Amino acid sequence: MLVTWRDATLGMINHAEFSAIYPPLAQVVLRLVTAVSVSVGAMKVVFIAADLAVVALLARKFGRGATLAYAWNPLVIYVGAGGSTL
Repeated sequence: MLVTWRDATLGMINHAEFSAIYPPLAQVVLRLVTAVSVSVGAMKVVFIAADLAVVALLARKFGRGATLAYAWNPLVIYVGAGGSTL
């Protein structure tokens, strides 16, 4: 059934027999971003928007203090800005 979707890029995928580790919604969002732009900056904008959404949800649920403790954490800022992953 899905064989019709395979093309020459399948040979470039390591371990094509395994499914992706990303959940379906993440795959859709990342696919939409790359359909608009393949730049690193576009991905950073999406990740920063996601972090701001998390901050908004935390503020709504736990108030200002807990939200600031999360939002001003240097690790969150560094990883969210695309500095590195652990």
